[in-house]
Amino acid sequence: MSEDTNTKSASIEAVAELTRAAQMKALEANLTFEAYLLHGVLVALEHHCEIDASQA
Repeated sequence: MSEDTNTKSASIEAVAELTRAAQMKALEANLTFEAYLLHGVLVALEHHCEIDASQA
């Protein structure tokens, strides 16, 4: 992987981790719709990471 790809992947992983934490906080606060939306974002981020990894 190139340095730019590594940086991009690391940034996406960091955003995914923040999204996971936000999803857990939403669930703890019984905000199920918000947690559902965050889950959708998380799936998209993980998919993007998979695409980046396959292009490396």
